[in-house]
Amino acid sequence: MSVWKLGVPAFVEFFVRKGAHLAVYFILGCLVFRLLRVWKKRPAVWLMGQTVLFCLAFAVSDEIHQSFTPQRTPMFADVLLDTAGALMGAFVYDGTLRIINRINMRKKPFS
Repeated sequence: MSVWKLGVPAFVEFFVRKGAHLAVYFILGCLVFRLLRVWKKRPAVWLMGQTVLFCLAFAVSDEIHQSFTPQRTPMFADVLLDTAGALMGAFVYDGTLRIINRINMRKKPFS
């Protein structure tokens, strides 16, 4: 793929569409991780694995749905991109919680 072959508008559209995949599944990863954290009191590694498995299954089902939709093309690369976005979302959410907990621990007075 090159700018000269696709033209600038199609090249930009490609990155916008792939960025949308990443962003939407980033948010989904955050939300699923948050839900599992509240619902199942498990270690972060377990929550991360369950989040990735759920989002992977959702991405696969989305691509299967696209195979039945006219003018849409299912792509395995999109499944990988979606799963990577979900994993990043779960990592960022977990990391943010850890930072917030450290800050809150420093503020508590000793008793």
